[in-house]
Parts: sequence; structure tokens; C-alpha cells
Amino acid sequence: MSGSATKRWSCLIVILGLITYLGAASSLPSSIIMAQTYDDALYIKLGRAIAGGHWLGHYDQLTLVKGPIYPAFLALASSTGLPFDIVQYIFYFLCCWYFSHILATVCGQNRLVASGVFVAVLICPTLYTESRVLREFFYSGLTLLLIAVTIDLLCTRRSGWRGALLGIGTGIVGAAHWMTREESLWIVPSLLVLVAGALYNVQAPTLKARAAQLGRPVLSACVGAAAVFLTVGYLNWTHYGRFVTDEMRDATFQRALTALQRVGGTFQKPYLPVPREARDLLYAQSPSFAALRDHIEPNAVSVDNACFQWKAACNDLIGAMFMWRLRDAVAQAGFAQSAKEAARFYHGLAKEIELACRMKRLPCADWLPPLIPPITPAQWQLLPATLGRAALLVAYEPPPSFDRQPSYLKTGDSADAVAFLNRPFAMTEASSMPHETANRERIRSAWVGMLGLAASIDRLLLVAGLASLMLTVILARRLLTGTAGIVTLALFAAVGTRIVLLSLVEISSFPAVLYERMFPAAPLVLAAAILSIYMLCAIKRSAQT
Repeated sequence: MSGSATKRWSCLIVILGLITYLGAASSLPSSIIMAQTYDDALYIKLGRAIAGGHWLGHYDQLTLVKGPIYPAFLALASSTGLPFDIVQYIFYFLCCWYFSHILATVCGQNRLVASGVFVAVLICPTLYTESRVLREFFYSGLTLLLIAVTIDLLCTRRSGWRGALLGIGTGIVGAAHWMTREESLWIVPSLLVLVAGALYNVQAPTLKARAAQLGRPVLSACVGAAAVFLTVGYLNWTHYGRFVTDEMRDATFQRALTALQRVGGTFQKPYLPVPREARDLLYAQSPSFAALRDHIEPNAVSVDNACFQWKAACNDLIGAMFMWRLRDAVAQAGFAQSAKEAARFYHGLAKEIELACRMKRLPCADWLPPLIPPITPAQWQLLPATLGRAALLVAYEPPPSFDRQPSYLKTGDSADAVAFLNRPFAMTEASSMPHETANRERIRSAWVGMLGLAASIDRLLLVAGLASLMLTVILARRLLTGTAGIVTLALFAAVGTRIVLLSLVEISSFPAVLYERMFPAAPLVLAAAILSIYMLCAIKRSAQT
């Protein structure tokens, strides 16, 4: 068969695979929960504003709290006329295809690796345990894309304009990944492993010469990332008067929150970053914080999942709930009429508390990292067990559920939201499945059965992958310094970092050891297992020759 005929057949197979995948994946209904003003409803609101040509819309305390990438994706999906979940599935399918192609390339164009990785990451059961209007599924595809373009950039080392475009594209994807979620720092160790591996494998006489060869692609990636950050910052500046990408990571807000948590940390109350006793002291010493009292204290209790898990702290503002109550209180008190006004308020609040700390009028703990609440010794003792629970999620323990939450569509803008999402197949407000045809029901049952089977196969794959990695370390450690070995280590590093991150969040802020939080790491560990098996097979082939 000629090369052109092979390409045509390959394209046909990919198209048929995409159609089959869309039919299967979309048989699971979405949940549209408009009561979630910090999540689903917020992304839809911002996406509708972008689609209407108004950037992120009218400013309030939530407009800039999260990055604009997922709302922009929703706006793009809406413009296609396809239901938003279908567009997400298409995006993820393409990311899986590119990711598997790049991993096959580093394994010598191995078709078994390409097929195995593609199927494993596409039908990763973890990704189908939740189907709300949230960032997680989109973020998982973006994670695969970021790792793939980084490998492509560092390992292929294309020259000329193609290399420059690949570098710029890598930077754009990296910036989008960074702004999609607030905790994207977790992927950095994996990227550093890839950079270090590329630096080690570059053919040059000195370290300086190796760095020079990598300098051009890395510089082009920086240009692409800078273009995205500058564009978002400029749009926020022209619409809201501040050159920021989001307020959650803005130094002014972080400084104020850290100052409050330094006082709260001295009380050593688990899961309460600023307990009621600390707030009483702060009201007396900070006029700015005192102005928020009537908006913070009424019903200052948590009623979310954290409350059910940490009942001892249920009569106060648990973990991240305090941060959201603070932002709401600032807006309700009239100090967030604009982004500039909100920044001035947070700046003044931080200065007042820091001065009171220096004057010893307030008990203040040592410096805390931004956005991280104080962690007591009792909480640190929970870390080993929490790490174990997070690691077990990768192995599908407890077994994943593919049930869906009922939608909530009782808000005034619910009808417009459903229209903006192009009326996806979604749960009703009752605790029952939406009306579906007999064929769709059969497809859904088959898809759920396939996901359950995939979970069983993946458990065996993980065991085989870890065993293969250990044997590779024992028998041929040099393979780990090759491109396939470096990529394998980078993927395992990403999974490990994600497990540690979720465990730290779990013991400090809110329940995070959940399947939906493991979305971006779950496909990576499957790919890493397949690459580990490939390396062990390479040892066997080498011994035979």
C-alpha cells in the first residue's frame, strides 16, 4: 500500500473513531448546576459575556477571580452550534491523538505504543466520573497537549520557521494551561524533568553549548507565553483598570489573605484559617476588616462537603470557604465597585494588619506561602494516610461511579445558560436520567460497562508498568536517560506532584482527594505505565540481538 493510501486509511480510521467516541461519551448526560455561583454558573456567565463581545462583563468580586481560558473555550464552543460537551470531547480526542503520536515518536514510531497510549488515555475511566460545566475535563486535555508540545519542542528540535512556530505554540498552550486553573504549578516539575533530559541528551561538547542549542526553542516558547499573558492583562486593564490575569494570584489579594491567616494561624485550629476568635481580634485592630463584620459573621458557618467531613470545625468558616466569604463581604460592603477599588481595599487591609503585627497588637505567625492556610501538627499527622488515599485513586480505589447529579435550573438566567451551551443532553432537576431513546440507553449501558472494564484493565496495566519500571532501573538504568526514559520519569513526576498537591489541600483547605481533582493526572499515569513496559521490552530485544 502506498504512503498516500495509508494516510487516507489512517484519516478514515481516526474519523470513524471520533464519531464512535462522541456517540459513546455523550450518552452520559451532563449536569448544569446554576446554583454553583463560584463554579458552573460563573463559567457560563463569563463565557456568555465573551461571546457577546463584552470581555468578562460587568465587574464584581467574581469577575477576575479565576482565569478566562475556560470561559473563552465555552464561548468558542457556543459559536460552533454544537453542545458544549461534544466540543469538549472533540478537543480531548484530538489532544489524545497528538499525545499518543508524540509518545510513539520518542519510542521509534512504535505503533503499538501509539495505539496503546491513545486508547488508554481516551477511555480513562476517571475522566467520566463527572460531567458538570467545570474546567477539569478541558484541563485534562490541555495537560496532555502541553506535555506533548513540550516533548515535541525539546526532542525533535525542528529548525527554521517550523521550530519557531512550534515554540510559540508551546508557549501559548503553557500560558493557557497556567491560567485555566489556579494550581497549575503542579505541572512545573514534570516540565523541568523534560528540560533537564533534553539538556542532557543534546549533542554538544559543553554544558554551555547544550544550553545554547535549547535556548532558541525555549525563547520562542517564552514569546508565545508572554503574548497570551500580555493579551489577557491588556484586556483586563482596558475593561477593569488593572493589568492582571486573575485576582486569585494577584499579589495585592494574596497579601491581604496571608496577613489574615497569619493571625488565624496562632490559634492552631485545624481547618480554620481565620477562626472566630482571630476575627474578633482583627475587628478591633483593623478598621478595614471591622467594616466587613456585618457581612462575614451572620451565619458564619460552613455547609459544604468540608463541613460533613470535618464536623469539629463545622460551626465556623472552614478552609477555602473563608476566602470566598471574604471576597463576598468586600463586595457587599461596597468596596469592590471596580477592580481598582477592590485592590485599594485589600492593600489597605494588609497594611493595617501587618502594622498591628509589627506593633505586637496582634498575635501573628511567621510568613505563610500565598493562598496556603496554616497547617497544624495534628493536620500534618494526617498527611501519610491522605497520600495513600490519593494514590489509591489512581488505581480506582474506591471503584469509580458514573452516576450524575441532577441539574439545578431555577435561577433567572438558567434558560439563557442552557441555550448558550447549545442544549446538551443533560440531567433533569429530578434525581433521574433525562428522557432518552432506547438506542441511547443501550449505548450508555455499553459505555459504562466499557469504562468499568477499562478500570479493571488499567489496574493490571499500572502494576505491570510499575514492575517494568523497577526492572528497568535494575537491569538497564541507562535507558532512563534516553528520550523515552526521560518522558516516563516526567509523566510519573506529574502524577506524584498531583498526588502531593491534592493531599496538602485535603489536610488544609477542603476535601480534594476526589476523582474529579485527579482528572489531569489519571491519563498520564497510564501513559507512563505503557512507556515503562516498552522500555522493559527494549531490554529484551537488545539482549536477543
